[in-house]
Amino acid sequence: MDQECYTGVHLGLYVPLAVVFLFFFCLGPPLLNAALLYRVRAALDEHNKRQVYGFMYSRYHRKYYWWDSVLMLQTIALVAVDVFGRAVVVEWQALMLLSVLIAIAMINILCGAIKGRLVRHLEFSSTSVLSLTVTLNLYYVTGQGELLVKQAGGAAIAVLVLLLNLGLIAVFVALIVRSYVSDDR
Repeated sequence: MDQECYTGVHLGLYVPLAVVFLFFFCLGPPLLNAALLYRVRAALDEHNKRQVYGFMYSRYHRKYYWWDSVLMLQTIALVAVDVFGRAVVVEWQALMLLSVLIAIAMINILCGAIKGRLVRHLEFSSTSVLSLTVTLNLYYVTGQGELLVKQAGGAAIAVLVLLLNLGLIAVFVALIVRSYVSDDR
C-alpha cells in the first residue's frame, strides 16, 4: 500500500473501517465477556453456570468474576503500543511499553484478583523482569548507546539482562517440574 496516511482513500475508507474493526474485534470480546458474566453474576456458583462460564471466572476471587475482561484490555494495550508505537522513535516506543507494563503490574498486584498467590507472584515477577529488560536496553538506544555496546558497561548490561531472563525461566521450569513430580505421587 503506497498511500499517504490519513489522506484520500486512506482517510475516507480505511480509517472508518479500522475504527469499526477495532471496536468489534478488539473491544468487542472483553465487553461481551463482561456483559455475559454480569448477566449471570448472581448464579455463578450454580453447577450449570460453572460448566458454561467457569473458564472465564474460576481463576479469580468471586468479586473479580469480570477480571478476564481486564486481562483482555491489558493485552490490547500492549498490542496498541506495538502497532501505534511504530510511528514514533524507538526510545518513545520503549517508554510507552514500560509505562503500560508498570500500569499493568500495579493494577494486577493491587487488585489481587487471581486466587493463586503463587500465580500472582509469578505474573508480577514476569512483568517486572520484562520492565527491567526494557529499561536496561534503553541504555543502548539513548545518548551514546552505540558507544556503550562496544564497552564493558554494555557487556555488563547485556549479561544482566540475560541473567534476569534466564533466572525467571529457570524459576518457571523448576515450578513446572515440582508440580509435575508432586502430581505423580
